[in-house]
Formats: sequence, structure tokens, C-alpha cells
Amino acid sequence: MKKINVAIPVVSLSLIFGFSVLPMSLRAADQGGTSTAAFLRLGQGARVEGMGGAFTAVGDDAHTIHFNPAGLAQITRRQVALDHVEFIEKINSQYAAFVLPVNVLGGSMGVDVSYVDMGSIERRDATGDKVSGKTDSNAYAATLAWGQAVGDRLAIGASGKMFKENLVEEALSGYAMDAGGLFSIIPNRLMIGVSALNIGPKVKIGTTNESLPLTFRGGVAYHPIPKKLLLTADAEKERDTDAVMHVGGEYIYQNRFIGRAGYRDPLGGKGGWSAGVGFIWRPMAEGSSDFFGKQDRVYENDSLEVRIDYAFVDYGDFDATHRFGVHLAF
Repeated sequence: MKKINVAIPVVSLSLIFGFSVLPMSLRAADQGGTSTAAFLRLGQGARVEGMGGAFTAVGDDAHTIHFNPAGLAQITRRQVALDHVEFIEKINSQYAAFVLPVNVLGGSMGVDVSYVDMGSIERRDATGDKVSGKTDSNAYAATLAWGQAVGDRLAIGASGKMFKENLVEEALSGYAMDAGGLFSIIPNRLMIGVSALNIGPKVKIGTTNESLPLTFRGGVAYHPIPKKLLLTADAEKERDTDAVMHVGGEYIYQNRFIGRAGYRDPLGGKGGWSAGVGFIWRPMAEGSSDFFGKQDRVYENDSLEVRIDYAFVDYGDFDATHRFGVHLAF
């Protein structure tokens, strides 16, 4: 993480505040009710979903904007992420994110845009009979985020988002914010993270006001073999659902080939497994050779890195989803 010199008491107070507010927020989320703008719940990133959606304490690429804005403080190079999802019931989603480190301030800025196409729906009258024409349903959101390192081990982050959802007979729009924190227990080995997502006022649908899908996440990430093996787990609580677990991991072979697997609490008690693969390409310095990973291979420092990701997520009785992504660092 990039550093700003801050007194130890400030760091301690920040941690105490962050980890004491989370349990109180979880109790508040248990008050019940239903939420709207459900598309804000969708996970983003083929890499993330291949690991079961556990990313709160990882936060080391552009997808951290969606899960925990504090992770932006770890990013020291510009990044671009592009993702496509073939979701259940012919729903598909597109996602794009960009991260820009601002070294003079010791932090990083991130922006992302998501679009969800829910297809065309037949129109019906009050008696249920079909009428001519169809209605397209879709939704989109845009987020501006900042992550800041505070000392050597703590990072905090926040973001603001605007969204709009076009439904069959109604449209809704609104705004919300996310906030999060990361703490390095063992540098480069063990991280913990917390985040609160979709914090905002109710939105109006017709004559009623509906709550946003307020979500709280806490996670841990462990690197048994730094830069090769990652194990991670998240607990997630949405305001109108029971708490669920996400667990997963990835292994990087020869700095080029990636395997991932994960599990999340399934819908309807079935499914929940996920798996993914990835491939990393970097230009090599002059004199290095061998595509398949010999030890004398040398990469150019801070050169372009291209990562291609795919994930398969099992939803039991529902259709499985296929996720594709491209991630650039430069």
C-alpha cells in the first residue's frame, strides 16, 4: 500500500470504529423488509466469481470498486477491467472499470459502469390478456470511488453511485454510497476487510417507497504462497436475506496460467459451486524465451499485463452462468 504518515492512535481509533460499527449494522440489516434495484446485488468479475464471490479482503484489481473501495489503495498501476455475463433467464450484464493511482495523494481513484439487459417482456392489460408490443427492461449504474492508505497496514475507501432501472410499467432511479476498510495483519500474507454497500435513501416506485439492497460484507484473504496461491472467504448479509458464506481460491502457475474454484451458499439448497481459469500475458525482455515458463524467463518491469478470465457458476435448478473478462494493468 502507498503510505501517508499518520499517528498510531489515529490508526487504532479507525480500526476500533470500523469493526465495532459492522456488527451493529448487521443487526440493523436484520430488521426485515424487501429491497428493490436487485441488479445492484449482482457480483462482477469472472475472476471474483470463479472464487465463489469472495473478494472483500482481496481487493487487488479493478473489481474492488464493486466489492470494497478500500482495495483501491493497494493498486499502484493503471487498470482496466471489462466483463460480460450470460446470466440466468437470458439476462446478460456488461461491466467496465478503470483505476488511476494518484501517487501524490497516496491513493487511487476508480470509476465503473454496469449495464444489465433483462430482455423484452410481453405487455398485458389489467385482466392479464396480452396486448400488442413488448417492453424492454434494463438497468445501469455508474460509480466514482477513492481508496486511501493510512499508514503501513490500514486502507479505507468510499464511493458514490447513481443508478436507473427501467421496469415494465415503471422506472426508478436513485443514488447510494459504499464504504470499506482493509487491514494487513501479516504484510503480503494475511488481510481482513469489511465493507457496507448500497447505503442510500429509499427510491420511489409508483406510489410506494422501496429500500435499496443494503449489504454488509466481512472477509479474510490468506496467501500461503505469495503471488501464487490465494485462499479467501467472505460473510455477506443483505438487509432482506439470511447471511451467506463465500469461499474460494486461485493458484497461478509459472506466472501465466491460473486455476480457480469456489463455493457460495446456494439458491434453494442446490448448486453453489464455481470454477474458473485465467491466462496472463506480459511482454518479455530481450534475451528471455520459452513460452511455457522456464526459470530464465525475464519480464519487463512495469510493462503491460493482460489477463483473460473465464468462470462457470452453478445455480442448481437455475441455469448456470458463464462469465468472461479481460483485465489490463499498465
